[in-house]
Amino acid sequence: MKCHKTTVKRWLERWTETKDLSDRGRPRVTTAEDDQLIVDLVQQDVDEGITSKQIQQELQHQGVNISLHTVQHRLVEAGFSYSRPLSKPLLSEQHRRYRLLWVQSMKNYDWNKIIISDETTVRLILSENIFGNDLVNEWNDLPAQLASKLVWNNNKVDQGRVKYLSLHN
Repeated sequence: MKCHKTTVKRWLERWTETKDLSDRGRPRVTTAEDDQLIVDLVQQDVDEGITSKQIQQELQHQGVNISLHTVQHRLVEAGFSYSRPLSKPLLSEQHRRYRLLWVQSMKNYDWNKIIISDETTVRLILSENIFGNDLVNEWNDLPAQLASKLVWNNNKVDQGRVKYLSLHN
């Protein structure tokens, strides 16, 4: 057992004197009333939900100054468990406004110029090498019609990988 000799000696003395080993660890900073108050706060707001931070702030208003960690420990002891909300709103009102503004600004745009509109990364190059500042691309199975439309921005090369590739009609 990995325990220091003096620790074993202290526990043995305690057992010999009191026959009780239950008094272990740091004394609790909350009373039974404080613990019940924490549980009551959770049960009052069971429909809306309440955070540990809100419980801590409410206790501080009532003169009980304990850490957030202590609040969380008392909730676990009382049988509560923490979980994140299963879902959240997909778009906030600000997101909706920004999207509407963008759509209104793009309503006269020539959408025939757009070939790919998602952000999916597609690896078009089977192998790439750098010799000095020259980028050598091996297209292998890339169709010639598509290869002739691709424009490499060679000034945007990082460790042999092209960062920017544009497709022109």
